[in-house]
Amino acid sequence: MTVSVIILVINHKHGTDYGLYFSGQRAWDALHDYVVEFWEEDEMGPIPEDQQTAIDEYFEYHLGNEWYDMPIRTLDISGFNLKPSTEEDIR
Repeated sequence: MTVSVIILVINHKHGTDYGLYFSGQRAWDALHDYVVEFWEEDEMGPIPEDQQTAIDEYFEYHLGNEWYDMPIRTLDISGFNLKPSTEEDIR
């Protein structure tokens, strides 16, 4: 059994952040959350209401210093024990 995932990679001045998403919209939402978190720190003025515009403007402002990528990969999960997680599993 295989599943497609989106790997969100955000490279910034402190290193690289990674996120794994099963939905493209969730990956874009996470990237937008990152942009919103750091927008005011850079004194870029009011953040655009449109998600894509805010993302585009943020990374254009940081061109050469910060970037993101969203490669899609297929994972073979046939060997995984897919059972519901319990609170104890998460700890």
